[in-house]
Amino acid sequence: MLARFQPKQLQSQIEHKTMEGASKRARARSLEATVTTINIPGLENPNGIFVLADGTLLVTTRQHTLLQIALSGRLATIAGYAEKEEDAEADEDEEEAQDGNMKGGYLHAMSARARFNTPSGLTVDWAGSVVVVDRGNHALRTVSKAGAVDSTLVGNGEEGSADGEGADAAFNDPFDVVLAANGDLLMSNDNTIRVVTPWGAVRTLAGSGQAGFADGQDPVARFNLPDTCWCLTTTRFAW
Repeated sequence: MLARFQPKQLQSQIEHKTMEGASKRARARSLEATVTTINIPGLENPNGIFVLADGTLLVTTRQHTLLQIALSGRLATIAGYAEKEEDAEADEDEEEAQDGNMKGGYLHAMSARARFNTPSGLTVDWAGSVVVVDRGNHALRTVSKAGAVDSTLVGNGEEGSADGEGADAAFNDPFDVVLAANGDLLMSNDNTIRVVTPWGAVRTLAGSGQAGFADGQDPVARFNLPDTCWCLTTTRFAW
């Protein structure tokens, strides 16, 4: 069960938090630029991070899980499960071996019965649900306050590139998502920025899908694999 699912309101003393992929820790930077390392037992291969109003962290991992980390450092699994890939060959690089030995999936279910495939960016919508970019499944999925992965907002588990509604929309390696003031979601995806409405309609906001570097209005603007999204103001965003 999750407490206080509200859109992000960073605590005044915390300006920025990051997760370090193989180091099992979070790092926080204060407004005075003081960096603090937070060791979190049990954390493996973190990928995306979201900060709740009370300072609780929501974290996606490359082991296909969504975690909650309390201010005390206590870690709990909200949804997903990292299954061992028994026939995967060991890799000389320890981090790659850990990732390669874990099998993702695609399943709507409660808590640990649900399956993700390399979840990355995440946010919380105005209804209080966690919205997760299920990168390996090319979809945007929602997790309820009770921990149920109960719907795919957009995407169908197949790689592609198409605007549309619900399962008719297609994505190719989506990475991050941010909540806009009007309730829309903005998502970085394969050299484009896509807008997803609360009812699951998708349109391309900027970019043509071709990699490049160019300012201007769509379709002149070009991106080269945009990843992390930030909301600067109610009408301005950064990638």
